[in-house]
Amino acid sequence: MFGKTNLIVLNLKEVFLDAFVKCYFQIPLDVLKKPSREAMVQWLDNVFEEIYADYKSSKSSLWLSAKANDKVVGFLVIDIAKYPEEIYLAQLAIDPPYQGGGIASSMIHSLFDQFPECGRFVVITRSANEEAKGLYNALGFAPSSYMHEGYGREFFTGFEYSKRQ
Repeated sequence: MFGKTNLIVLNLKEVFLDAFVKCYFQIPLDVLKKPSREAMVQWLDNVFEEIYADYKSSKSSLWLSAKANDKVVGFLVIDIAKYPEEIYLAQLAIDPPYQGGGIASSMIHSLFDQFPECGRFVVITRSANEEAKGLYNALGFAPSSYMHEGYGREFFTGFEYSKRQ
């Protein structure tokens, strides 16, 4: 029998997979460096497992969620290791039926409100992820030279939002 925590994790994983499969399905496999859509889904499954394992072992990672009808429909993972100077938005996923309804924007604006003393919020996204780039631009993030450790400019684009602009 699954405990409540396990059910929540399964719900988070479902949101993550559904959101990223929808988004990445529009990106050519050669750009994703995946041989097939099945390999892409397996890769995304592994990515979620890594993110969750990092969360369980890290004291600097926080997960914020959005719910509708007692079901998680979106989540935002942040890394506060460099807080208060900087907060890294490590992961954002919104369940596809709820995309476009302002949940991602509300979560990020809420983050700004919850951490008023933080002057800089940074994020990276795949260069081919036009939806994410559009969201961050619409929220006032500017393209920047920021790049998170372990990622490269060949495939990713950095953005930053500075309250001191």
